[in-house]
Amino acid sequence: MIVVKKTLIKNDYKKITIYKIFWGIPMNINRLLILLAIMANTFLFGCTSSKLIYQIDPDFSQLTPALENREIIYVEVTDNRNATTNTATLTSIDSDIPDNTALKSKLTQYLKDKQFKIINRALLADIGIEIGIVELELSLDSGFFKSKITGKSELKIIFHKKSKQWSKTFKASRSQDIANPVNEFDATGIMNQMLSKQFNSIFSDGELIKFITK
Repeated sequence: MIVVKKTLIKNDYKKITIYKIFWGIPMNINRLLILLAIMANTFLFGCTSSKLIYQIDPDFSQLTPALENREIIYVEVTDNRNATTNTATLTSIDSDIPDNTALKSKLTQYLKDKQFKIINRALLADIGIEIGIVELELSLDSGFFKSKITGKSELKIIFHKKSKQWSKTFKASRSQDIANPVNEFDATGIMNQMLSKQFNSIFSDGELIKFITK
């Protein structure tokens, strides 16, 4: 931002100070201060991320054809993240409830809605699904007029079929610039877009489909 100050003499008595800002629009000191106050408020509001949360609700639709004629399903989601200190300058965005609890709840409800029977013992199920959260985070890098939200996900997927087991780790990431102020809907949208794409890749994986149908 460039501000040019000019002092004009009018009738040898009054000094008028004119400020030219941005595209050379002239304004006096009062108007300049009001504009700067609005800009500062926008910046501070956009940087206020301590109360930002997201809600997990990804798309699992690719799972239905993958399961084919299986009817009895076991589901478990665990949080396997290491408790490390985050030294980054980015602001962390938290979930409204624990990630593993939210993910298990949404996946279980999806399967119930599709008429699958959910049980709590993997060996008795047609298919057992375990999801281990190795990394799942959303962070905010605040800017003056816009901010960047970045998401990272690493999930270890384990499928059980009676005594047999298949496992693979999948990674995903997503980042997007958002005009300030950033809100819960922005954070939730980016998180679920990332997870939906990741689960689409997981449940359409050729090796997994072969394991389920073999």
